[in-house]
Amino acid sequence: MNPRWLALAAVVLLVLGAWQGGLIEWISEPERARDFLRESGPLGPLLYVLAFALIEPLGVPGLVFVGPATQIWPYWLVVILSILGATGAGLVAYVAARWFARDWVQARLPDRVRRATDGAETRPLRTVILVRLLFFLAAPAHWALGVSNIRFAPFLLGSLVGFTPPMILFVYAIDRAIDLMEGQRPWAWLAVAVLGVVGFLAFQWWRRQRQGSLPPKHPAKSEPGQAALEARRGDQHTP
Repeated sequence: MNPRWLALAAVVLLVLGAWQGGLIEWISEPERARDFLRESGPLGPLLYVLAFALIEPLGVPGLVFVGPATQIWPYWLVVILSILGATGAGLVAYVAARWFARDWVQARLPDRVRRATDGAETRPLRTVILVRLLFFLAAPAHWALGVSNIRFAPFLLGSLVGFTPPMILFVYAIDRAIDLMEGQRPWAWLAVAVLGVVGFLAFQWWRRQRQGSLPPKHPAKSEPGQAALEARRGDQHTP
């Protein structure tokens, strides 16, 4: 049987299993997700990674997964499981985009994500790490890497490496924010909102500065007098 159809059947079965098991409901009921993971015992970490890998590529924010997890497991375990889940999400999108929806994905990729994968052929590992650091859990980044020419090994290794630094900060920030909110401090919500806006504005400023520092691409120009020289040579050979 064609491996592509086997992969598609496996993804469909996993999605149906996640839906039947209530994992899809995490999107709207984080408290239920927390209780579900706690009651799952030793299977909780596996179910967490599975749900992360299947649902996050659809554009679901990582907060939906990390938030409940930080209330159950130690910080270091949440970081490891979230890195594995994020890499699994990238793998699901990688297979789907490369084998089943390449043309559809290429027609809908944002230009900035497409530009980030320009060096995929010459520096595949570096490209994957850079994309993960810049775009983190953004779904378009998953799909863009899927339609690139990056092979599986650098994709997997680059994702694991690239996800690690931002995930460490991401899980820590969510854990601290939840602690502040559970402490019933009135200024907690305002502080988190202000930090989020400042962080977003700082990232946008850094991205514009980085784009502005890149040398502009000019079309190649012919050497001065080249056309005239070729015309003279042609006249000399004409009887």
